Amino acid sequence: MSRPLAGAVSVALVTVLASAPAATGGAAGTRQRSTCQRLQGRDLAPARFVKLVERRDGDLVGCVLPRGAVRRVAASGPDDDGETHHDYTLEQVVGRIVVVRTGDTNDYATSISTRVHDLRAGRGYALAERCSVKAAFPCSGDMVSTVTAALVTRAGRAVAVVVDDGAPEQSARVVAYSTLGTRRVLDTGAIAPGSLRLTGNLASWTNAGTPRGASVTAG
Repeated sequence: MSRPLAGAVSVALVTVLASAPAATGGAAGTRQRSTCQRLQGRDLAPARFVKLVERRDGDLVGCVLPRGAVRRVAASGPDDDGETHHDYTLEQVVGRIVVVRTGDTNDYATSISTRVHDLRAGRGYALAERCSVKAAFPCSGDMVSTVTAALVTRAGRAVAVVVDDGAPEQSARVVAYSTLGTRRVLDTGAIAPGSLRLTGNLASWTNAGTPRGASVTAG
C-alpha cells in the first residue's frame, strides 16, 4: 500500500516544481513598460539612461529611464489656436540636463529664451530672455538679454556669456547659475563667446584676449 502513495506524492511534487518557474516568468512578463520606455522617435540624448525625442505633434519631451516622468521641454509648430508659432534649437544635452533655445512669434511680439531643464527633477530656469515688440503688446521688463554661449554641468549648474540688448560689446557678462537658477556674475568686459569652456565645475574664458577662470560653485 505504501508504494502507490509514495509514487503519487513524487508525481505531485514534480508537477509543482515544474510549474513554479513558468508562473514566475508569466508574472514578470505581464509587467507593463513605462511611458518613458515606450517613447518612440530618434533619441537626441547621448546618455543611455535618458530619452529625449520630438513627438509627431512637435513637442520635445524627455525622461529618465526606466520609469521617470515624461517632461515637456519645448515645442515646434503652431499652438492650438494657430496664433503663435513655436520653435526651438537644442543647444546641449549632458546626462539628464538639457539646454534649449526657444522662440515664440505672433502678430504682436517675438520672444527668445535660453533655458536649462532637469529631466529628473522636472524643473528648470532661464539663462536669459529677450522680447521684441511688434505692436502694442507688453513684454516683461526683464526680457532684455541674449545668451551668446552657454555650457552646463551634469548636476545642472551653468555658465553663460550674456549680452544686454543695446549694450556695447565690451560689457558682456560671464554669469554662473546654481541648479536652481540663482545668478552670480563672474566677469564683465569684452568676452569672446567662443572662448567659453567648462571642465567639471571650472569655467574659463577670455576677456579682451586675457585668459580668465572661476568655479561655477563658489560664492
